Amino acid sequence: MNKLLVALSVLVLWPLSLRGDGVAQFDTATGEGFVPKSVIQVAFDLSNGQLKRVSDSVSFAFAEKDTLVVNCRNGQTLEAFVEFGSNVGSTLAFSKGQFVGFDLTGFVDPEWVKDPPPADSFCPGGTFGQISEKRFTLSAVLANESIVILGGGITP
Repeated sequence: MNKLLVALSVLVLWPLSLRGDGVAQFDTATGEGFVPKSVIQVAFDLSNGQLKRVSDSVSFAFAEKDTLVVNCRNGQTLEAFVEFGSNVGSTLAFSKGQFVGFDLTGFVDPEWVKDPPPADSFCPGGTFGQISEKRFTLSAVLANESIVILGGGITP
């Protein structure tokens, strides 16, 4: 029983411990995650006091660019790119009364297509379209400046 309680407490407390490691976490499927204040301070070259003053003005944006490979009826293979994105909701995050960063609460008004367009929209008689790579960025936005704070790619 004690081992079960220890295991459960580790599972509950583990996500909270990630908040202090200075690395942004982001789920590209839900738009949820956490951005430590240190990441924003470095990105915009802000002191702790400056960040506290402008923290309500920081916002986040997500962008994804997928590479779609299409086989055409004439034997030609095309690569097409599908881009989409969304604003990401956020709230200020506190731990023990101290401002520690931003909780990302999910996508807001996503402007994207969940599935790739049909292959025949890229070439007449297109027979097959498959996403070969997904590249994404998460950007922090402050005033007129947008800085990528996290990015990467996957091959599905």
